[in-house]
Amino acid sequence: MAILLRIFRNVGRYPAMALGVLFLAIGSTLLVLVPPLMTKRFLDVIIKDLRGDLIWQTAGLAVGAIALRQVMVMGRTVLNTAFEQRVVHDLRQELFDKIQRMPLRFFDKRTSGDIMSRVGSDVPAMEKVIIQGIDQGLSGIIQIAVILAFMLYQHVGLTLVTLAPMPLVALITWLYSKFGAPRYTRVAEASADLNASLHDSLAGIRQIKAYTVEPEKLLEFSEKSDEVRAAQMHVVRANAVTWPTVSLVAESGIVIMLAMGSYWLITDGSVTIGVIGAFLFAWGYLFEPISRLSQLGKTFTSGLVSGKRVYEVLDDVEESNLSEGKTPDELIGNVEFDQVHFGYEKDEPIVRGVNLSVKKGQTVAFVGPTGSGKSTLLNLLTGFYHPEQGRILIDGCTGAGAFQKVASAANGVRDSGELSLQYHPAAEPFAG
Repeated sequence: MAILLRIFRNVGRYPAMALGVLFLAIGSTLLVLVPPLMTKRFLDVIIKDLRGDLIWQTAGLAVGAIALRQVMVMGRTVLNTAFEQRVVHDLRQELFDKIQRMPLRFFDKRTSGDIMSRVGSDVPAMEKVIIQGIDQGLSGIIQIAVILAFMLYQHVGLTLVTLAPMPLVALITWLYSKFGAPRYTRVAEASADLNASLHDSLAGIRQIKAYTVEPEKLLEFSEKSDEVRAAQMHVVRANAVTWPTVSLVAESGIVIMLAMGSYWLITDGSVTIGVIGAFLFAWGYLFEPISRLSQLGKTFTSGLVSGKRVYEVLDDVEESNLSEGKTPDELIGNVEFDQVHFGYEKDEPIVRGVNLSVKKGQTVAFVGPTGSGKSTLLNLLTGFYHPEQGRILIDGCTGAGAFQKVASAANGVRDSGELSLQYHPAAEPFAG
């Protein structure tokens, strides 16, 4: 529920568009009353009393109401799509900005495919909760209320008979929402793994060709793709059982309504042919939003899973020191490590108590085997990671501005002219 409320807060960004969609939804919904009313008038007045003078007037009114409703539906569709795209754009931009501010530890624990999936797939999926919640959910509820009021006004008993299967429909929909979320979670995770495998293969295509490991990579990709297929089929099987069952139960109401309407028409005359005709017309308008709301449960379930994945990133702790510390006016090249401790994993230090002072013009080479901390020192110097203890000074300054100066000047491990950083793969590990 908390995720759902957070998603719907995005509506406040464009209140005018949200109100416009709501107005068109209400207006088009109220117009659904005209066809049932006109049907009843044709059967109980025009045909029964042979009022030929009312035929074209009634027909024109019905066609005009239908045409106006369709115009409002078209306007609602365009406005709704514009609303959706703006909200999706804003949230996608917010998520991308957040990702850029995350520390490198965040990227160490996640694949590129997973991050791409959250931006490209999860954002649109969660925003469907907003758009369809307003366009289909709210308008559907209003339409059901309007049609029910009309039916109750015409005949209470016939209305209750028509609605008899609806509690079972509600139960089936609730069970689907409750047990469907894990299925959609698995689809999202499997898709992210597939994207990661594809991204890594494209990024390393030269290495794949150099070592002729195409069959192995094909097997890996095939396994990931098969996981997506299996996850999708898990969802499809649930949908294939759930929604036809919902339709079967709901549509049985029309048979019950016809049977009981005929009974009351024959036995006590409390129901007229016009009422039965109006109920037949109204039933379509009643079942259509119920069907939409049932399908909306699927959208909500998928959207909430996506929303959880998006807010998991937005709520994560972003990188500190992005604007802290003093920024030197120009890079001179004096570097000092003062009792620096750091490890990529907790309780697994890579460098311990490093003290180092390098003046402008000096060249310092760190030598040692892989894993001894050479790259780690460069990552710390450029501000990609922050010391767990101690501090790093650039020309006597520390903080984001100083690190940015170094990163810009060093450009990886190249000689900047003012700050030279070199590697050598031999000798003993450097441990401080």
